Amino acid sequence: MTGLLKRAVTVYREKGVPSLLRESSRFAFKKTIRPHLPCRDYPKIRGISVMASGRCTKMFDNIIGVDFSWPDHHKEPNCNFISKYVHEGDSVVIVGGGYGITSVVAGQQVGKGGKVFIYEAAKEIVDDLLSTLEQNGVSKQTTVKHAVVGDAIDLKGLPGNAKSVSPSNLPSCEIAELDCEGAEVNIIPHLTRDINKIIVETHPSKGASTDKVKAILRKNDWEIIESAPDRSSGEVLVAG
Repeated sequence: MTGLLKRAVTVYREKGVPSLLRESSRFAFKKTIRPHLPCRDYPKIRGISVMASGRCTKMFDNIIGVDFSWPDHHKEPNCNFISKYVHEGDSVVIVGGGYGITSVVAGQQVGKGGKVFIYEAAKEIVDDLLSTLEQNGVSKQTTVKHAVVGDAIDLKGLPGNAKSVSPSNLPSCEIAELDCEGAEVNIIPHLTRDINKIIVETHPSKGASTDKVKAILRKNDWEIIESAPDRSSGEVLVAG
């Protein structure tokens, strides 16, 4: 029995036929009709317009009950640490650019005299990332590289023709942010000390628990400076 069928049986048993029909209609809308509808509005996080095509508001969303928006605290600890440790004129490396929320914050912090190098492996995410940077006015100080750094653990889309980059070949920088869905455990041991500080998000459900990442940091002579809980079960760590 497939996961989808199991879910349908559970809804039927626990909530009855009306709920099953509602969920079935919502699922069909999301899979067949919604992808072909134009975006009406894009989400904003911390004042940042995030041009995520898969997260935008579309016609009939409110009727069907579909909501792809993020909570207000999405990426909050990452952004707070970037705001605290990144200064004007700095060089920053971001591994796992995603839709560009932390990249925009880094770009705003470094200003026109700094540089942010962003690595993102999923091709469709790269397109949205570039749009986000342009929409928020930080394109000139940011460079997006379609590449996988280290191992591809859990990409948010197909890699397409993404290049492979060794962690040891990342540019020297004042700050590197690692938000790479579990790949951080294999990236950290190969980082050079041309990087002054790293901000790393742990991913317990993907084999990168906070304790495991902390142990790897200490083993490779990184001192943990501070940390903050993430929205899920992990943490965001700062090490130098």
